[in-house]
Amino acid sequence: MGHDWAEFVGLASPDIFMGGVYIWNIGYWRNIPLPDGSGRYYIGYNRPPMASLVTLDKKRVQIMGYETDNYNDGIRSLCPSAMKHDGFEHVFPVVVTGDDASWPNINPEWFGKMLDLLESVKPMEMHSTTRPATDVPDTADRMLQLAQAYISSGRTDLAQSKLETLIQTYPNDPAAAKAKDLLSEIAGSPAEQK
Repeated sequence: MGHDWAEFVGLASPDIFMGGVYIWNIGYWRNIPLPDGSGRYYIGYNRPPMASLVTLDKKRVQIMGYETDNYNDGIRSLCPSAMKHDGFEHVFPVVVTGDDASWPNINPEWFGKMLDLLESVKPMEMHSTTRPATDVPDTADRMLQLAQAYISSGRTDLAQSKLETLIQTYPNDPAAAKAKDLLSEIAGSPAEQK
């Protein structure tokens, strides 16, 4: 997750990362013509990874966050459609609006929304035959870990939402039982009793 160089690293390392959340400065590698007929381009400023990694990239989740009226005339919002055109299977644009969109002070709840999108694609849909299925992280466990991180940072409201989603989506997973325990702990905490 990040912007500028982090996007390049993420796109260049799909054998390591199952997806990426990219903010504003999308590190895509090709020029994208602007739709206004001006002859101007979104300038691609990175080189593409080797072909086998690009093939793997196209299976990974790519979350693109940008402002509707950003400082670069909205051209970065062209990247999601260009990536879909180029064969990327799981590209999600996220438009950050209003007071939340003042870079670099983006409201942290937007990152939660982007992480939810990142988790919305089942790991097997991103799976490559070059990696054994046992290497693919379990989605329910990742959701549980994220909820625990929210609790550690004092955001029990976000943790509760994540735990409830986990229980509803994966009711028979062992992580759901742990999620129920955590929900009980949250409900019994002094902060929640006020």
